[in-house]
Amino acid sequence: MDFNLFAIEDSCLRSNMINNYIHTGEGDPEELLTEFSHWPWKTQEVLDMIKWMRKHNENPGNAPEVSFFGFDPQCPFIAMDKVTGYLEMIDPEAVADVKSLYDPFWSYMESYMELESFKESYEFLNIPKSEKEQYKEDVQDVYKFLKAHQSEYEAVSSSEEFAFALQSARIVVQIEDELLGAGSNMRDKYMAENVEWILEQAGSNAKIVLWAHNGHIQEGWYHNPNTMCTYLREKYGNEMVTFGFTFYEGSFNAYELLGSGRRVEDLKRGDLKVHHFEKPIEYNYGYYFHSTGFPYFFLDLRDVQYSKTTYWLFSCTLRGAGEMFSESSPRGSGNIMSLPKCFDAIIHIQDMTPSDLLDR
Repeated sequence: MDFNLFAIEDSCLRSNMINNYIHTGEGDPEELLTEFSHWPWKTQEVLDMIKWMRKHNENPGNAPEVSFFGFDPQCPFIAMDKVTGYLEMIDPEAVADVKSLYDPFWSYMESYMELESFKESYEFLNIPKSEKEQYKEDVQDVYKFLKAHQSEYEAVSSSEEFAFALQSARIVVQIEDELLGAGSNMRDKYMAENVEWILEQAGSNAKIVLWAHNGHIQEGWYHNPNTMCTYLREKYGNEMVTFGFTFYEGSFNAYELLGSGRRVEDLKRGDLKVHHFEKPIEYNYGYYFHSTGFPYFFLDLRDVQYSKTTYWLFSCTLRGAGEMFSESSPRGSGNIMSLPKCFDAIIHIQDMTPSDLLDR
């Protein structure tokens, strides 16, 4: 169908190394993949897909070559290094000033990354407002500096190199705001912004596949009214089709979430292990989809209207798990939602199995 871009819920900058392998064959794809930020992608299944992409690009035939990107604002140290590395090549005299702006936030992030508990992280983020404002001003000043010198920097490098350096500076701004900013769900907003950037760089004929958790792909809902999908829908409308995943039962990998209580800061992360979802009870989408007897299927929801026969599609629970999972309250992982309002289509799998992790 002429899709030529694949983008994943991981670091924009780490994913670029995978993209280089897919187009040139340089590097070890397994080694590159194990350097990803998120463990869920460090699997044999994703590695097989990356190798397939490389094989396709070696002989694409009449189909377009494919590229691999990330859209999640992560890896601030790599982003800051990309900016200073670019300046070292085209404007060495500016490096010292830019590093002096980045150094305070760099040191803060180093200390933050060393924290081991949720409680420590929450306390560490509770710094004086003046300190937060200074970090924000510093990283924004670097972005503004690059933007102000765009024409001269493009003249001595290229528009592509400058765009990548500017986007790296933008990612630093995004990370600072997500971590220390207004407190709303800025991550989804910035992921959408980065998807738009990828499409802009690829040109008018680009077609992209996005891969992320249901919670980012679905339209806004009461826990998070502004998901990545919400922002992208505003820009692309019906040019975008969203697919959610449902299941009946099975096993999956996740870190065990230990502790009790409603506050995240009172919980601790346990071991990465295999967990299991039991058969759902009534009023769960997996329960009703199981009754079809199909092991897996696609369900188009775009033309579904509320009626006496479809009402259940608008008010059941949808279960799921993220990077962490609490075995003490697996039933609590389901949320009541309206599938036709959240997704354009559903992919249902009766029995799921855990991914084959490359490195635990």
